[in-house]
Amino acid sequence: MNIRYKVVEKVGDRYFSCIIDKGKAKVEYKLNKWVKPEKWLLDKRYGLLVFKTLVEAERFRRNSHLRFSLKSIIFKVKCKNKMKLKKYCWVENLVLYGDLREYSYGDWPEGTEMYEQVKLTKQIKEI
Repeated sequence: MNIRYKVVEKVGDRYFSCIIDKGKAKVEYKLNKWVKPEKWLLDKRYGLLVFKTLVEAERFRRNSHLRFSLKSIIFKVKCKNKMKLKKYCWVENLVLYGDLREYSYGDWPEGTEMYEQVKLTKQIKEI
């Protein structure tokens, strides 16, 4: 089992992916509970994204071009079943169309890894 770091957005007392917060690829994370992506994502070999280190998670949050309107929280997480990281895909295509084509340009943020299952275990930092 791997220990990694996940940036989530807090909405009330619920936690969601900070990137895909709407549409059919939205994932709700739960404290101390294993979470998987939707079956259609797993069928296409697309999992949940985390960072190898706290420094990489903090850098992503600090340098992201996204406008985080909600509270961002970095959690320590446990991960199961590492998956091959696909080439970068545009979030807009994933959210709006379920389009998982791999693109030849762009890179995932440094330290990104993909897993089939993720469990939030400990809040590290609220931003």
